[in-house]
Amino acid sequence: MRFIRYIQLRREGFSVPAAASLSNDDRLGDNDDIAVGYVIAVVVLAYLLVGG
Repeated sequence: MRFIRYIQLRREGFSVPAAASLSNDDRLGDNDDIAVGYVIAVVVLAYLLVGG
C-alpha cells in the first residue's frame, strides 16, 4: 500500500522525497502490508504441507 500511496502522491505533483516521506506516514498502509504478509505466509505454509 505504501507504493500505491507513493505513486498517487507523485501524480499529484509531490517531489520524490516528499512523496516518500508522506507515504511512510500512512499508518493504514502498514497494517495492510502486515495483513498481506500474513496471507502470503499462510498460503506458502499450506503449499508446503500439501506438497510435502
